[in-house]
Amino acid sequence: MAVEGTLELFKLPEILEVVAQQRETGILVVQGQEDIVAISFLNGQIVAADALNQTLEEGLAQVLVDEHQMAASEFARIVADYPASGLQLVDFLVERQYLSRPELLRVLRMQATRMVEQLLTWVTGEFKFYSGEEVLYEEGFIPIPVDELFDHTSRRTLGKLVGPRPIPKESAQVPPSASSSVPLTAADPRLGLKSGTMRRDLGEPGNFVGSLDEIGKHKPRVFLSYSHDSSEHMEKVLALCNRLRSDGVDAWVDQYEVSPLEGWPRWSERLVREAEFVVVVGTATYVRRFHGTEEVRKGRGVRWEGYVIAQELYDAGARNERFIPVLLPPVDEQHIPLPLRGATHYDLSREEGYWRLYRHLTRQPEIEVPALGKIVPLPPRERRADFDRPAPQYPDRTRDTAERLIEARRRLKELTVAGQDTWEVRSDILRLRRERREGRRLQPGDVLAEGGIQLVEVLGRGGFATVWKAWDDERERLVAIKVLHSPHVEDRSRLERFFRGARKMAELQHPGIVRVLEDHVQDGDYYYFVMELVEGEDLQKAVLSGKLPPEQVVSIILKVGEALAYAHRQGVIHRDVKPANILLAPDCPKLTDFDLVHAQDTTGGTRTQGMGTFLYTAPEILNNARDVTVAADVYSLAMTTVFALFGRDLPIDVLRRPERIIEALPCAPGVREVLLQAISWAPTDRPASIGEFCGALRARGLSLEY
Repeated sequence: MAVEGTLELFKLPEILEVVAQQRETGILVVQGQEDIVAISFLNGQIVAADALNQTLEEGLAQVLVDEHQMAASEFARIVADYPASGLQLVDFLVERQYLSRPELLRVLRMQATRMVEQLLTWVTGEFKFYSGEEVLYEEGFIPIPVDELFDHTSRRTLGKLVGPRPIPKESAQVPPSASSSVPLTAADPRLGLKSGTMRRDLGEPGNFVGSLDEIGKHKPRVFLSYSHDSSEHMEKVLALCNRLRSDGVDAWVDQYEVSPLEGWPRWSERLVREAEFVVVVGTATYVRRFHGTEEVRKGRGVRWEGYVIAQELYDAGARNERFIPVLLPPVDEQHIPLPLRGATHYDLSREEGYWRLYRHLTRQPEIEVPALGKIVPLPPRERRADFDRPAPQYPDRTRDTAERLIEARRRLKELTVAGQDTWEVRSDILRLRRERREGRRLQPGDVLAEGGIQLVEVLGRGGFATVWKAWDDERERLVAIKVLHSPHVEDRSRLERFFRGARKMAELQHPGIVRVLEDHVQDGDYYYFVMELVEGEDLQKAVLSGKLPPEQVVSIILKVGEALAYAHRQGVIHRDVKPANILLAPDCPKLTDFDLVHAQDTTGGTRTQGMGTFLYTAPEILNNARDVTVAADVYSLAMTTVFALFGRDLPIDVLRRPERIIEALPCAPGVREVLLQAISWAPTDRPASIGEFCGALRARGLSLEY
């Protein structure tokens, strides 16, 4: 799964829900205005959270002091006496019995929860999810489910209201809350409502009477009907009931009772009949017990409640006004009892689903019905005779659009040479081009440049563009063309950055840089540039497939370094050096993809900072991409070298404890020292140039042979 974008378009709760629902393992990196946070997921649950501007020691200290487990002065003394960092300090605290192991794991869990809660308040910035990354976390750490985090955050941030929480009619499903930790009240202006805002009357859905002040006075009585599938399921239902009560709904569940004096059958029947709403939590077990197909003496409570619900529906002529089916993850509509499948159900695996249910229970509509206006008189439409009706025109779809366009070009050439009228064939060409442009996306066999370039196969597809192998009629050879994805055509800054990289590549004439043959081509709504076709796979694929032995790695890196040094002498900084952007041609490796290029004669290219692959991107680029130096490319080339020697995808631990990864690399100790220096966090601690970096490697007696 690949997810990336900006917080202006996507909200972090939605992003976390996607990762949780798809049970992804990987790392979500979020860059805000003042910090960068990496959240580690294991099977859709949070197992670690790290911030660039907050060390693990700072996070631990904050939680320990807040929880009154350790004074700030005592923690400072421990850190001073034991100058270690990160998980080494964690081990020290347990070893010296300042904290027990369970206490420490609880503190780490609280620290991660707080960090993500703070992250949920961000409204600007960028994010990217790196699926499949190796995730490291403290042994014994209890993963944090996203829904548990949302429930905790809602209580912590919103506070407990006097009654049901008013929800803005014009806003999204979730009430605004994350901008402050101060509890909201019904009259709080951040809710976007005025005290006189109208709502639907509780009895007449079509009328609007009363004010928001009345919402808090009516606390709907709700009963939760569910099956005891497992202790985990019971805890989820209890959490739902507790949350409803904290949000002003008078919700009840059997777990609040020990043993009712009237007995369980009469107790459950009374609560079903007296409740304003009955929330039915559907599962496969609930459906079996509701319909009486469960084993004898199992699920008698649900079976009895099912009788009461079915009888009420029968007496009401199947009109359902009180029974609301809801689904907890895993969501399956077949888990709704048959008599209730015609009713609106709510998916509680998403935060939005909870607030839609909450609107229903508290009778707060999303949209108010406007008052009826006057009928607008319209003149009668004049009818035409049948013989005036135009016959429908159906396009010829018996042949592929690309083949028909090629044939039309051939006919245009023949008619032009013969001196005949070409108006009709030119009209066909325009129509076919429009059909291609407005139809499906490019496919093998499609043609561009008036039929002069025919697509053969996809070589690679990224977030913004696709690289194709294509046949070029004019050059009579195979080429590579990079086509910008159609959704980005309207983004002028994205379009300018796309062609700026092509122009810079075209100016750089070096055997180690992919040659650009045509740097700016537009065909209708397709924007692309033409490059030489490099036969061979990229460095990333070669390493992961085991085709590249470690002894060849450094000689390849030195050749790439020559190309980078040449680019730097021309005033060009690549900013996106990574294994996927190094092509292993038969004669020498070639550097490509200058989309994020920074040049002395340009001022653009920084609207979205940190767009390179996270592990290979220098830290200063993530902070300020405008003011980078050649040290950024030194960092990226060194990290690429570490990957190639490591032989598999780098874990994120390479950022926190790079020495552990580098110490295990199959190379000379001198090479390890050079690499460790070159990936220093501070640019001034790295080699001053690519030449100095490569010279340090070369000084270890390594061969330049490729």
